[in-house]
Amino acid sequence: MARPKCLPAELRRLNILILILCFAAFCFLLTDTMFMASNSSHSHDSHSWLHFPTFCYVLAANFIVTVYSLFEICTAVREILKS
Repeated sequence: MARPKCLPAELRRLNILILILCFAAFCFLLTDTMFMASNSSHSHDSHSWLHFPTFCYVLAANFIVTVYSLFEICTAVREILKS
């Protein structure tokens, strides 16, 4: 089965859309990671969220996804420059 060929302008437009979506995801993930890392309770009778292992696992997973999103942005930029 033959694959349909995309025009270079359509491919470039698609890559730019992917770049915009990856950048938006990166911004949300970075903001979420920073908020989670800095979210702590200042009252003397309650524990910080960082003392709960589940919160630390979610924070670590969020950081990993943020780094992966940054990698996807670099890949999208490379594809745009290549085409």
